[in-house]
Amino acid sequence: SGAAYVPLDPDYPADRIQFVLEDSVASVLMATESLLGSVPNQLQIPTISVDPFILMPVLTEPSDFQPFASSPSDLAYVIYTSGTTGRPKGVLVEHRSVANMSTDPCLGDAYGPGRRALQSGSIAFDGVLANTFRPLCTGSTVVVSTDNLVGDLRNVNTGLLVTSFLSRLNPLDFPEMSTLVTGGESLLPEQQARWAPYCLLANHYGPTETTVYSNVALIGPVDDITIGRPIRNVFNLVVDDDLQIVPVGVPGELLI
Repeated sequence: SGAAYVPLDPDYPADRIQFVLEDSVASVLMATESLLGSVPNQLQIPTISVDPFILMPVLTEPSDFQPFASSPSDLAYVIYTSGTTGRPKGVLVEHRSVANMSTDPCLGDAYGPGRRALQSGSIAFDGVLANTFRPLCTGSTVVVSTDNLVGDLRNVNTGLLVTSFLSRLNPLDFPEMSTLVTGGESLLPEQQARWAPYCLLANHYGPTETTVYSNVALIGPVDDITIGRPIRNVFNLVVDDDLQIVPVGVPGELLI
């Protein structure tokens, strides 16, 4: 359609939802019929129920629909983070950045035809995009999570979990999972020891502004835990207070 989307978690407080709708200057609000009645809409933004699209039969004939031709610099989506002041801050992400993240080959065989990747987490969390666009761009099957996360993980080859969940689950319960994508928090040595003997850990790092993540470390049982290397078309510099590049091994500030 050429429009950018702004994901809203229906579990967010009403005042946060209202702020995002107003701050993003949303032109239309799309949701299921059951949610439209509960979402605060003091701005009287036009609404569209997605129920008819969910119930629409799968096309069996070629369609004559002509999609809008987006350019790399067009806006793809806006994700709202907590912000440094606690006030939600909208992060604008372009198509070029989504395409770069979705097609980066850093995870090798984790995605591809015949592979199943779990899409888990809040729709308003940008980490969900890693296991949505990337599988679709590589021929994988996206498995949308349900309320039964453990059961969902048993049916995929590539999982996606916030790092803290690694301490709560037993890797032996998921024999089909060969790659586990994790991030959002620091990976701990005990989590590495628990999971790395059974599947490849893909430790993701990066702020929302870098389009989900900027760096990936593939971690085995005896590897050091790091944030890894930058993905394709991303560069890292470590600088001092004067923005001068520091020597190897000297602490500094990371520029992405």
